[in-house]
Amino acid sequence: MANLLTSRLLAAIDLDEYQRDGRELPPSTVDWIKVNGKPNIDFEFKVIQKAVEREEKLERLERERKARELKIAFEREQAKLIRQRKKSWIVLMREFRAKYASLDPGGQEAYLHMLRDKYSFPLKSLESVAGKQLNGEDYGNDTTEVLP
Repeated sequence: MANLLTSRLLAAIDLDEYQRDGRELPPSTVDWIKVNGKPNIDFEFKVIQKAVEREEKLERLERERKARELKIAFEREQAKLIRQRKKSWIVLMREFRAKYASLDPGGQEAYLHMLRDKYSFPLKSLESVAGKQLNGEDYGNDTTEVLP
């Protein structure tokens, strides 16, 4: 997040605490108020609130864009696999599950990462291969859901 703390906002926070709790104003705030005048507390709080909401919206939009890109990449890789191996997606998933089950725990983890990296598998498909819920943080927090 961008630096949203301004000297005007910090002075407004100190002034608000002074008015609400009677807490003494720091000397730097007193000096700032002498030079710049009293800040409008409500306005400064609205400004920071709007800035935080904007940052959150930008982050949400970025997550949605990335999810769309991952979904498109996965669908492209899925179609390529079906074409190359000349098998249905259900049969391919069965093969992925069988291969996963045949590996030791360390190999299983590496196999899931390979599916994620090489074929852009979303978390839901990786969970389908593993047959269990996975920690999304280990797989890029992808929540894209692609139907089989």
